[in-house]
Amino acid sequence: VNTEFRTNRVGVTPNTLNSEELAPLRGATFAGNWIHSICNPETSKGGDISDDGTRALTASFDYSIGLWSLADPAEPLWLEGHEAAVNTVLFLPDGRIVSGGDDFDLRLWDPATGQSQRLEGHKGKVMALTHSAEAGLIASAAWDGWIGVWSDDGSLRTLLEGHRSNVNDVVFAEGGRLLYSASADGTIRAWDVAEGAQTRRVLSHGFGINQLVINEAAGWL
Repeated sequence: VNTEFRTNRVGVTPNTLNSEELAPLRGATFAGNWIHSICNPETSKGGDISDDGTRALTASFDYSIGLWSLADPAEPLWLEGHEAAVNTVLFLPDGRIVSGGDDFDLRLWDPATGQSQRLEGHKGKVMALTHSAEAGLIASAAWDGWIGVWSDDGSLRTLLEGHRSNVNDVVFAEGGRLLYSASADGTIRAWDVAEGAQTRRVLSHGFGINQLVINEAAGWL
């Protein structure tokens, strides 16, 4: 059976690609794989675009990660290793890839070999990832209510506890010294990464919070 699915969203990296250059990918049909999304690289929820604007990552419900050339998206590289749907993918500055899925795992990928390192620690679906190049840290948001903080080599630094429900998103600030998290418990919390401790509750209301976007230069979250 030749089943076809379409991309849901395409994100544009500012000052790298214009709409004409992304036209071959937008709305393109991909056979045999269910593509979750190619989304805003600022959030990396379900997809990411490389800093140089030449490649894209997609998270897929068929347990795979697609690595796409934006110049020729017809022949992606499929990275396989997760044991459930992949929710979030992220390029690292050194060319590696980090992903998180419904199998409760993060994986660090070497796209040159297709091999991955399994990062264990969460006990729920991993829904979002963020990276601090300055601190050399990865943070993960998961539905076990925890936030994972990992070194770039894949070692677990700490699990931050405090949310009372699923954690949906995380974002670093202040060069990796500060971390914000958003949860289904209706709160945004700020964390001192070095201390592994919550510093304050930024916001609390009756609705779950799904996504965070930060602009430190403009002073808003």
